[in-house]
Amino acid sequence: MRDRMDAHIEAAVKTWPFLDPEVEAAVSRVSKVHRHLEQNMSEKLSEIGLNKGAYKVLIRLVTSGAPYQLSPSRLGEMLVMSSGAMTNRLDSLEDARLIERTPDPADRRGVLVRITEHGRTVLDDAMAVMAEREVGMMSVLGPDELHTLNDLLRKVLVGIEGPLRDGEAC
Repeated sequence: MRDRMDAHIEAAVKTWPFLDPEVEAAVSRVSKVHRHLEQNMSEKLSEIGLNKGAYKVLIRLVTSGAPYQLSPSRLGEMLVMSSGAMTNRLDSLEDARLIERTPDPADRRGVLVRITEHGRTVLDDAMAVMAEREVGMMSVLGPDELHTLNDLLRKVLVGIEGPLRDGEAC
């Protein structure tokens, strides 16, 4: 079975013979799958009134564990955002009543960002929609194939980022 990337890869290898066709194929396909996932995510989130940036902040708050709050600087580190960009994102989330800022009891000058009940409801709805769509997109793979794909992608990521160390945040 051929896909649309095959012609691209053949042309690229013909143009630049030093390219490894298997590496080019893997990288091109991972990139194309990523674009499809990102586009689909944007479309689905927009249908429920969220954007990817808001979604990622809300996920980080909830996955941080109870009481579902983090400092703006920690959120910025986790999402690789400047403090100015994080402030703008938090302002829009607060305007939408998805988060609230509260004084940090451990630092009088600081604040903590906490997901609101409304924010949690919106995020839970978004997660259900996204999970259903992701399952649909991956349904072309059987369970063993999906497991193998995960193992191979994990191996590549560990090769790039290094392994997760004990106690290290994701």
